[in-house]
Amino acid sequence: MLRLVKKASVFKKRVLLRVDFNIPLSDSGELADTFRIKAVLPTLLFLKSHKAKIIIATHLGEPDKPASSLSTKHLVGVIREVCGLKVKWFGGFNFDSLSKSVNKLEPGEIALLENLRFNSGEISNSKKFAKGLASLADVYVNDAFGTMHRYHASIVGVPLFLPSYCGFLVKKELGALEKIVYNPARPFTVIMAGGKLSTKARLLKPLFGKANSLVVGGILGNNFLKVHGFKVGRSIIEPSVIRWMKKVKFPAKKIFLPKDFIVARAIRANVKTRIVSLGEPILAKEYILDIGPKTIDYFASVIKFSKTILWNGPVGYYELRPFRRGTIELARRVAKAKAHSVIGGGDIIGALNELDLLKKMSHISSGGGAMLEFVAYKNLPGLKILGY
Repeated sequence: MLRLVKKASVFKKRVLLRVDFNIPLSDSGELADTFRIKAVLPTLLFLKSHKAKIIIATHLGEPDKPASSLSTKHLVGVIREVCGLKVKWFGGFNFDSLSKSVNKLEPGEIALLENLRFNSGEISNSKKFAKGLASLADVYVNDAFGTMHRYHASIVGVPLFLPSYCGFLVKKELGALEKIVYNPARPFTVIMAGGKLSTKARLLKPLFGKANSLVVGGILGNNFLKVHGFKVGRSIIEPSVIRWMKKVKFPAKKIFLPKDFIVARAIRANVKTRIVSLGEPILAKEYILDIGPKTIDYFASVIKFSKTILWNGPVGYYELRPFRRGTIELARRVAKAKAHSVIGGGDIIGALNELDLLKKMSHISSGGGAMLEFVAYKNLPGLKILGY
């Protein structure tokens, strides 16, 4: 049975709280969106009310080596502003030094560790690194649902050395996703787009077995089109994914691919664009950067009759204004649909936030890849080790 933080003995204890504050930072160090920080506030306040000494651990970006632009030091002011909580910052991973700093914390005080991925032991799931993190605390709490699909030291290593529990955010995520996993209202539609192609591609087969319809756009859609023999110009293609797709048989009646596209010769805001229908030539120097008007209507017809919708990733290059229309129009259709709608992934959450549509969705998941993987496989490494 999943172990919950509310059943943990945390009064005046040192608590290592794993969160997912992996949020894009602007050049000035400002966060693009604070959704993930607000989401863990119930757990933070619970621990603080029990006078725990709270040590927050998170990763930020995917650094090959320590970089000042990805230091968690940038998060201290944001956490203070968003949560109204004072936070100390402890740099480096000299655990003897860190232990002394942690022991000096007063009950109810909060400290933030440096970016976990600045240490190579995090991603490699080093036992030594996990043991070092565990040495800082008496209790471990994971409220980082968005990283629970990772076999990383702070996710599956630390719980081997400490009494371990999940936070309130994780419990809330499971409540929304279990409805989809075990008893989705049908028709059940999955919308898959955005980046992280290799991760999403391997989830296609189990998701096909659960969903009635799979709507595909973005880079993933481009790769499907390539498999079907269509030219996609300079659009991003992953040969390994193409080879895998050719081996797997996908039911044609279940999959919905784009019928037209917005293409351009460069990926920039002030570029000239044109609409190309499926089967018409896309030039070798052109990129597919959004779905076209026919596709919007086509996908909307699927969304309209859906009773459950799971959506991950924008269907176009949302970072640039000329390629936002597809995502915006689909978001409006999902908001109007009489369906249980669950949305996940940083890019799509940012888009919905801009459109003021977050409250129109049934549930906003703090994890994109973790959300998809849980629906596909009914468990995650970070959940399993907590007794799920």
